[in-house]
Amino acid sequence: MGYIVLNDGGFVRAERVLTIGRADSAAMRRLLASLPRGKIVNLTGGRRRQAVIVLDTGHAVVCAVSPDELHEQLAALGPGAGREG
Repeated sequence: MGYIVLNDGGFVRAERVLTIGRADSAAMRRLLASLPRGKIVNLTGGRRRQAVIVLDTGHAVVCAVSPDELHEQLAALGPGAGREG
């Protein structure tokens, strides 16, 4: 069981990640606008949002870590860490 580190003490289980997208993309903005407030988790710590992580629970995690950094963390955890599809 691996975790992705999100800034100041925030963690997400790698097994729960469905997709990672840029927060400024139109698709992610539409997704965030369509979700109820209770399904959005803000882990930016007051910094500019860079990525949105969509989880298998239907939650979206907004974070200040770049999608590239998140991808590198997932890749470092190995092939069994994320969802294999």
